[in-house]
Amino acid sequence: MKYLLFISIIFFSTFSNKESDYYFDKYIEYENVENNTREYFMFNENSSDYYFSFYFDFNNKLSGVIRDSKNLKSHHFLVSNDDLGMKFTYLESTSYLLKEKNKTFKEYHFESTEKKIDSVTNEVNLLKFNNPKKKKLSKAFDIVYEKNNILIDQRFLNLFCHGYFSNTDFEFSIPLPKKLTVYHNDKKQETYQLTKLQKINTQLKVQ
Repeated sequence: MKYLLFISIIFFSTFSNKESDYYFDKYIEYENVENNTREYFMFNENSSDYYFSFYFDFNNKLSGVIRDSKNLKSHHFLVSNDDLGMKFTYLESTSYLLKEKNKTFKEYHFESTEKKIDSVTNEVNLLKFNNPKKKKLSKAFDIVYEKNNILIDQRFLNLFCHGYFSNTDFEFSIPLPKKLTVYHNDKKQETYQLTKLQKINTQLKVQ
């Protein structure tokens, strides 16, 4: 029931009483097929510098965070309901630093291949190795997308692999994934299926 309520009210405009604007024009849902759970995000179609992720905290309260990769900031919110719809209460902002690029980092090697599935659908296979000789596979992605005008870059994948691309020189851009499969080095697999893409008009203000 909580998920149904959440979905029904998210598209009402919302704000807080702080400074600095973040504008979101797209809302998306992905289903984690293996875990039978859902991931909820907001983003700006014209900027990959920041995303908003919804989650339930340890007290089972709906919360959210803006991850701003340009300014290296995380802005945290408590999300609740009022008579106007969804209300975002600003909590705090924290800074994060990228790790120093050491020798190990410089030896990471990325490899990608792409194939056409049909007239509108393509699949990208992305591999990351721990060294340029490709002796040890660190992680792999299968990304299925349909041709559209919504482009994402490598920072979007951080939403599904906990900042995995935050400290790399690797860059790429593709349309918004319809399906995303993450293969971890412990042989665990997670598949995310796009279930909702909707236009919104939401602005959040933070310090």
